[in-house]
Amino acid sequence: MAYTEWTFEGRVLSWIREFIKEKNLPFDGADQEIIVEGRKRPDILIWKNRNLREAALLLSLKGPYRDAWEAADDALISSSRAGTRYFATWNVNRFFMWDRYRRGNLYDQLVDASEVTTIKHWREIDRVEESIRSFLRDFLVEFTEVYFERKLLPPLPPDERFIFRLRSAIDTFSIPAFYKIRDEWNRSKAFKRSCVGGSLSKGGL
Repeated sequence: MAYTEWTFEGRVLSWIREFIKEKNLPFDGADQEIIVEGRKRPDILIWKNRNLREAALLLSLKGPYRDAWEAADDALISSSRAGTRYFATWNVNRFFMWDRYRRGNLYDQLVDASEVTTIKHWREIDRVEESIRSFLRDFLVEFTEVYFERKLLPPLPPDERFIFRLRSAIDTFSIPAFYKIRDEWNRSKAFKRSCVGGSLSKGGL
């Protein structure tokens, strides 16, 4: 058996509903895989008013080996069609949220960037579940203040935006490379010899 992106999506949806009730947050629940105009299907919508189809936040979830920022373009389109001011992308490790009403491009609209965990594979989800739950609970409480305009979120400084973007992009290369090297190491004795031999200088042992 193996966990997948849908396993994570199901857990996040369950936790969002749990925390809305636990903290008595003024949202009308949350749903997943709601078809909006066109073919874009956001992973999770947090409702301001479900009956009026008025959503507060669109959340797009990805795997830890995916670039969370790269998912922003599709999330922006879905957010526009769903009519949500805020949209977020989350690849378990990195969480980004944007304010679509701010002027400029994605860099200008970024209002939240958080490093939640540092896992490389879905099978590690159980190990970091409490950290994920803690982050999500705190985020929902803060987002409530932001959404109902009781708290302002200033745009992140340009250097922080650049650093978060760079780290997110690096993950998409480093994580697959890690597993490729590990699998080759376990599979091939010749690969092991080449790595060990290549690490020795001529003045070595």
